[in-house]
Amino acid sequence: VVFASRPERGLEEIVAPGGIAELLPDFRFHICGYDHTTQEMAAYYRQLWARCEELPNVINHGPLGKADLYRLLASCGACIYPTTFEDTSNILLLEANAAGTPFVGPKDHAALPETGAGGGFLQVPLKDGAVDRQAFADAIRSLCDNEFTWEDFHRRALSKRQTWASAAEQWTDEFYRLLREKSSDKLRLT
Repeated sequence: VVFASRPERGLEEIVAPGGIAELLPDFRFHICGYDHTTQEMAAYYRQLWARCEELPNVINHGPLGKADLYRLLASCGACIYPTTFEDTSNILLLEANAAGTPFVGPKDHAALPETGAGGGFLQVPLKDGAVDRQAFADAIRSLCDNEFTWEDFHRRALSKRQTWASAAEQWTDEFYRLLREKSSDKLRLT
């Protein structure tokens, strides 16, 4: 499985003692992210990278260019995002879908349900607003160990295409709806 985001968006849930990597010792976790560490986050990142080195089933790839990231995404059984970060959108979910890689993330959280609607998005419920590591581990195992389930999510991921043209079409529809709504009252138009 692959985690490809800023470390503060779920890496601790994977590599901390009792984390998802320990709950799934027979899985290999590929970690990658960005090449930009702020001074405020440097110590925290070093702690997480050190923990990655300690775990035998975690490979820290560091920052990857888009072509390498896409090859890694396409080679993995799942892309995981065990976080409570408040996304307004999630490009990684769209990239995973484009690669045909099922995405495992929190259910009914931030913009993930809208971003992942109709795609290969397996939603895991949060527990009292926090990541439930065991539930994530169980969802990952269930997805990756069941060929039929994985193929279903893989197919849905590949069918989810979000292009600029489709985004423009959605916005155009919304603009026309607003125009109809605002012009429906003839008194307001005079």
